Amino acid sequence: MLAGLRRTLAMGVRVWDFFQAHPSDEPGHKYVLGKLEERLNRADALSVQQSTGLIKERAAVARRTELRRRMSEELLPHLVQVGQVVAEESPDLAGKFRMPKLNAPLRVFRDTTRAMLDLASANRDRFVAKGLSQALLDDLTVTLAEFEKATVLAHEGRRDHVGATADLKQVTTEIAELVGQLDALNRYRFGKDTELLAAWRSARRVVGPFVSDGEVPKGQEDGSVPPEGGAAQAR
Repeated sequence: MLAGLRRTLAMGVRVWDFFQAHPSDEPGHKYVLGKLEERLNRADALSVQQSTGLIKERAAVARRTELRRRMSEELLPHLVQVGQVVAEESPDLAGKFRMPKLNAPLRVFRDTTRAMLDLASANRDRFVAKGLSQALLDDLTVTLAEFEKATVLAHEGRRDHVGATADLKQVTTEIAELVGQLDALNRYRFGKDTELLAAWRSARRVVGPFVSDGEVPKGQEDGSVPPEGGAAQAR
């Protein structure tokens, strides 16, 4: 999750907790708080979806990388070598057995490997006669299928976490808007209570971003200081 989203969601939770400690009977407060609770629950669900999708994509990509390495280093060299020998007696196979380039895109690697595997399977007897291991052909069939499955899982995981991030941005914007409505109500509500007004301002503040000693936060190169003692407001 982007750091900015985390900070705004944390602010939304602090605002919710503040109202649990300082409840209000005002209908306007109750209505906005109901919407805030709904948005916070939605954000929790999207955060889980985002995290799960990211983990799924990373695991699938790691698995796919390992499978590609195995095919490139252990399985395809022998298939290509035998394919080139068979092609010497079968002109229809000439030029069709070549190692995919190391930096070839995934789709190119998959399609090239699939084409060679299909040709070898269709001409199994000739390939075996020239020294191809039947076990290797079966192994390559299984490994390529796993590679394709890992690719599908990687795409699914990416769709999940990218979609969740987009939805989180929208939900976070809505949370900030709701807090802005509550801020207007609470400024009037605590107008004569300095202590509670300060506590409210602290709760609705989006803290950060934090910087190391000597580093100037972006947007403050002119030496300006953000309101409320160095923290950006939700609105």
